[in-house]
Amino acid sequence: MTGVIFDLDGTLVDTNAFHVEAWHEAFRQLGHAVPRSRIVPEIGKGGDKLVPSILGEAGAARDGEALRKAHQANFTAIANRTRIRPVTQPRASLRRIWCRRQRPDSA
Repeated sequence: MTGVIFDLDGTLVDTNAFHVEAWHEAFRQLGHAVPRSRIVPEIGKGGDKLVPSILGEAGAARDGEALRKAHQANFTAIANRTRIRPVTQPRASLRRIWCRRQRPDSA
């Protein structure tokens, strides 16, 4: 093994609830009453997929860019005032990868 690549956001750090809140606030700021429960299953998609899934193509064309900018600003504000915690399950996997990397005889 020569390397390992991880996507941190939502994989190694638990940010899903922050993204839900940031999107919820972004939709509210632009006049859309979207319940958090509607946003939850969309988390993990990029904003280019999330917005049309929730608002449809016409809504995405009209407000998509502003929503994505608002989401980013809201997420940054949340992250700056909140301690983002690591996800607990990957710790064992990371430990195994690290220990394997440290042993020169491992293949």
